[in-house]
Amino acid sequence: MTKLSQLKGRSGYYLVVAVPRPLRAVIGSSKIQKKAGKTHAEALRNRPALLMEIEQRLRDAASNDPIANTLKQVDQSHELFAELLEGELKMSGVPTTQIDTLLHGSEALQAQGIQPDHNPALEARLAAGLKGSGTYHQWIETRTREELPAASTIANWKSRLKMLAAWAGTDYLGGLSKDDCVKYKGVLLDRNTHQTVRTTINTLKSFWNWGRDNGQVDSNPWEGLTRKLAGPEKKTAIATEVMSAARAKADERKDIQFWVQTYTGCRKQCHGGLRWCDIDTDNQLIHFKLWEQDGRVRRLKGNTKDERSVPISSKLMTKLELMLPEAFTNNSTDWIWDDYKAVLQSWGVRWAERFTDAYGFSSHNLRSYVVTQLINTNTSPFILYEVTRHKVPGLSDVVSGYVRPKLEELRAVVELLD
Repeated sequence: MTKLSQLKGRSGYYLVVAVPRPLRAVIGSSKIQKKAGKTHAEALRNRPALLMEIEQRLRDAASNDPIANTLKQVDQSHELFAELLEGELKMSGVPTTQIDTLLHGSEALQAQGIQPDHNPALEARLAAGLKGSGTYHQWIETRTREELPAASTIANWKSRLKMLAAWAGTDYLGGLSKDDCVKYKGVLLDRNTHQTVRTTINTLKSFWNWGRDNGQVDSNPWEGLTRKLAGPEKKTAIATEVMSAARAKADERKDIQFWVQTYTGCRKQCHGGLRWCDIDTDNQLIHFKLWEQDGRVRRLKGNTKDERSVPISSKLMTKLELMLPEAFTNNSTDWIWDDYKAVLQSWGVRWAERFTDAYGFSSHNLRSYVVTQLINTNTSPFILYEVTRHKVPGLSDVVSGYVRPKLEELRAVVELLD
């Protein structure tokens, strides 16, 4: 958790950062608070520098890790490894019963009539340390450097790995066993739908696949854990009367983004990040492009593969004339709607949040409605893909590269959309 807050009885704004559970004994607190500024604007300006300072303090605290300190001195095969580790653990305040269980194992203690005292987080940390596996923070940092994913993807990784780390009690997740993963799956099932659990486990599974390829783990304990989960519920089509009411409301609200999505089947990120120059009324085309400008990034789900130009239908031209007349005279690179979430590099966020309340279904349902319309008119899957970037299962990338529809064919198809 990292946030700017006002604290009771104090003036100004404070940056509050949660301390990872394994470091709380070293830091002496569950969170670090630093004053960021007298005003919210000043606090936002100072936030990056303060955050770097706090992160360095956490890194310094992590360097006091008894397992890491032992491994710096000797290799795990060294005859003094167990003795040195025991000393480091004692100096860190780990109870003797937990140290004995860690070093000697449950069976050896039980044979002597001693009850084992397990510390799962410490045991997972030792397993990860012996493997040479880093923290999940280091995993994310390295994978991000390799793959250059979208900010929303990184946020998703951080959220799901952080939840797992909080449950496991350690940031060193490479030591988790199959039993640990099965138990965590049970925790997730108590809190979420099967589809959410499936999505979460698939994210974790992909990270362990990455870890296996990069020498962080030897195997993937998440394999097979989604096999018996129930599939997603079948989505119901938008009822005719609901769609009719939504259309009337979109006209009333002058919601041109509703109509752009209705007549192109694009995603919210596509129309939310449009610039004036992307709406070419002279040639009757809307260009969905990647771009960066003034610190803002316009991404598309499939990156360059999702870049395309979609014809503007006669119905959409009429809506533009009524609701966005500036599109016929403004050809600047300014973005049309100031609806951007920087932390996720995502456009159309507020519009999508308000959409369901306004119309009674989600913007993704609207996209599905458009795709269904085209499928029901027997539109070629190649044309469907070229307009909406909805890929029909089994559609070959090789074949689709050769079968590129002509612009006239695309114009004919968007005119079918109601």
